[in-house]
Amino acid sequence: PGPRGGLMAGRKDLIDEIKVKANQFGLEAQPPLILAMVNGIKNYTEENLVKAISRKEEFYDLLSEKYEMFEKTPTGVMVSEDSLKNQIEKLNVETELSKKDCCFLWAMVLLKDFGIITIPAVGMPGASATIRIDLSTQDVIDMDLNALYEKIDDSFEEFLELSQDVEKSKELIFY
Repeated sequence: PGPRGGLMAGRKDLIDEIKVKANQFGLEAQPPLILAMVNGIKNYTEENLVKAISRKEEFYDLLSEKYEMFEKTPTGVMVSEDSLKNQIEKLNVETELSKKDCCFLWAMVLLKDFGIITIPAVGMPGASATIRIDLSTQDVIDMDLNALYEKIDDSFEEFLELSQDVEKSKELIFY
């Protein structure tokens, strides 16, 4: 469950009415999202959540030694469009890309070259361009935070270089 889906419980007749109304507005859950929600619920453990919350502080501190753009989330960190653009400007990097395009470009670098999935790389139309690193996911829960930091740092350096070349940026995003 999350911003793209949720669970309802209650009287069957009321649930059916709600489902009909939701479908009229195109708010039905898409099959891949349903599968992701079911798997998320199956894999949920309180221990993983507590571990992610405690590791978040350590990871945020590590990132903050070099970057000002990261903000804390309940289970990790994020970089908003504005924070990313401010970080780029602080580093005196020139780019013609919009702040939203910068998020999409960094998301694609993270995905293609570092195997890190973020919302902008796979989100649905209208999804947030915010880069989020969630420490509660199964693939990150036991990962060494220094290794994750290196991936974030290396990907950001690669992103900065790409962001200065619009044509190369387009190639990565669209091809």
